[in-house]
Formats: sequence, C-alpha cells, structure tokens
Amino acid sequence: EPDDVAKTSKVKEKKDGAPEKLTPETMAFSGCSITSGLGRGLVTDTGMNTRIGRIAKLIAGEDGGQKTTCFCFPDTSGNQTPLQQNLNKL
Repeated sequence: EPDDVAKTSKVKEKKDGAPEKLTPETMAFSGCSITSGLGRGLVTDTGMNTRIGRIAKLIAGEDGGQKTTCFCFPDTSGNQTPLQQNLNKL
C-alpha cells in the first residue's frame, strides 16, 4: 500500500443482539471490482455452491432437494453452451 495505514489483528467482540455481517471483510466476489493494490485470491466455491448460487436455489424453491437445474441459469443439459444452442436455432 502506498500510504501508511493502521492495521490490527485484534478480534472484535460480537455485541449481543447485533446482526451478524453477511460478508466477511476479507472476502471478494466475482462481481467485485478491485481498483488498486495487490492481492492473492483463493477460490472457495464455484457454480451453485457460491452464495449467489445458493440464493438462486432459494429463489427456485430448492430447499434441500436434489434438483440440478435452476430457472435463472440456461439449460445446458445437451452439453452445449448457450451460444451453441442459439446458433443451432438459426
């Protein structure tokens, strides 16, 4: 970092009744824009196992069932990309 910043490794105590943060401060998501600095990333989940994927499952009504598709993602069950499917329709 070009400027000096105060950093601490102290753990903040959770206050009773305070809502828990939904996103850890050290977590970045695929839709995030990083504007400066250096960093290293570690992929923790992909596809429907990501937070966005879990939200999509909830929206689709998948509450623990073993469905493999979601209305919000294209159906690629024929092992074709959405682009290939659209080209075949032409």
